[in-house]
Amino acid sequence: MGRIGISYQDVATAILKLQEQSKPPTVDNVREVLKTGSKSTIARLLREWKQQHGLLKNHNDGNLPTELMGMIKEFWLKLQNKTDGSADNHQQEYDATLHGIQQQLNQYKAKDAA
Repeated sequence: MGRIGISYQDVATAILKLQEQSKPPTVDNVREVLKTGSKSTIARLLREWKQQHGLLKNHNDGNLPTELMGMIKEFWLKLQNKTDGSADNHQQEYDATLHGIQQQLNQYKAKDAA
């Protein structure tokens, strides 16, 4: 038979105990008070508690801040331009080498035919 999981109320009670002890309400601290519960369940319930108490700053459902996203996009474009330019340079070098080899081959063929 499976265990009964922890509830929101369990986490809220544990947080009260932590506040009495002047400890921050972290997943590990809550788990230490409860002596049970998976970290993922505690994290979810702790996040819910923080939301209800207005303690979550910049809660954005996992989206990156706009400024950071702008920096990442700028970096990505620079990286693409650099790699595209590098690939073009390698292609030009390859084409020049191939052309030189083809000319040598044609010269050997002409010499051999003569």
